[in-house]
Amino acid sequence: MTNTFNSPYTIKKTSILAFTVVLVSFLAVDMWLEIKFSSTWTAQLLRNIILTIPFIWGCQYITRSTIKNNKWVAAYICWVCIVCIIGLFECYSKNNLANFLVNTPGTILIISCLYIAKPNLLLKIATYWKYYSLPLLIIIIITCKINDVYGFYLCFLQIYLLFFKTLNKKSKIITLLLLLFILFFSLDARSHIIKYGIAFIIGLLAYIKTNRLIFIAKIGRIFCLIVPIFFFILGVTKTFNIFEIGEQNGSNKNEALADTRTFIYVEAITSALTNHYLWQGRTPAHGYDSYFQVGFFEEAGNIAKKDTVERTQSEVSIINIFTWYGAIGVFLYYMLFWTCSKKAIYQSNNKYIILVGLYLAFRWTYAWIEDFNSLDSSNIVLWIIISLSILPYFRKMSNNQIEDIFNKKIALL
Repeated sequence: MTNTFNSPYTIKKTSILAFTVVLVSFLAVDMWLEIKFSSTWTAQLLRNIILTIPFIWGCQYITRSTIKNNKWVAAYICWVCIVCIIGLFECYSKNNLANFLVNTPGTILIISCLYIAKPNLLLKIATYWKYYSLPLLIIIIITCKINDVYGFYLCFLQIYLLFFKTLNKKSKIITLLLLLFILFFSLDARSHIIKYGIAFIIGLLAYIKTNRLIFIAKIGRIFCLIVPIFFFILGVTKTFNIFEIGEQNGSNKNEALADTRTFIYVEAITSALTNHYLWQGRTPAHGYDSYFQVGFFEEAGNIAKKDTVERTQSEVSIINIFTWYGAIGVFLYYMLFWTCSKKAIYQSNNKYIILVGLYLAFRWTYAWIEDFNSLDSSNIVLWIIISLSILPYFRKMSNNQIEDIFNKKIALL
């Protein structure tokens, strides 16, 4: 086999992109640290602009064949670009422009999925994460204000969890310790428990027979891609609300089971219908009209001129996609997950990328529960997962070749 680590990337180019990933991981949790590196709103905007440049610069390595073979991904990216261009003309005020600069990178930079899993680059990212991001965890621990920040910072660990079987013994121990560390400090953050727990469970499927693994992956993929839509239909028709299941079971005093999502869906859909942007979206320059957000707006010393204010970004990913890019954007986003997960599961020569495809399908479900659309490590991991699913490099490898790479080249020790 030809060494797939021979790529057009030079050491310098991969280093710049990999170092940017490390910076994004650290600066994305800056708001929760006692020591802030971008304390002002202006500094945060400037940070976003600077960190966006290397990802856009990397687009020069996207090939025509990659675009041709991933038409739904290209269609979604094109729609995002079109709406963002429209959004530039929607920046009527400094606030609109600030919203645009904050919201746009987290969605438009999904274009990096068309190149980010090229082996040389992925190897460099893993190396930098190991040698820089992990040691920086000490600063996070010392200066953090809230415990669940670790789940936001260590998102790259999900890659190691998915490829857990391939790791050497020492790397497995470190991975498990980091997982337990995150889960221990995230007992009140159900989203982290779900995200990391599912990644680990899927990674453990590599230990079962390949035929059973493929069967589970195919069924699991369909389940993850359909179930959110099914429950959404039940919710809007007021037949059954999955988010109220804890309250229905008499667990309303348990914060982990509290319904903190229904009102977000209600406000976002009501805003789209009222302001007539159901199909095309409102662009990243705007958010949805929120009654709930008025209280926070006034607590910050502002005066609300109406009984609603725009909530520029929600903690629920699919709501952001819907608000900014409309129902058309949601459909194209869905087709991205559908086609990419299918390619990973049905067109891979090894079981590990099949598991990556299953996890990608899970992230579609997860998008209906949480996931910020920001320039952060969680989204970068999503782009890597998509990239692993669609690019041929890792899909064409055998189990032994994948195991050799992760055991020797991407191992933590």
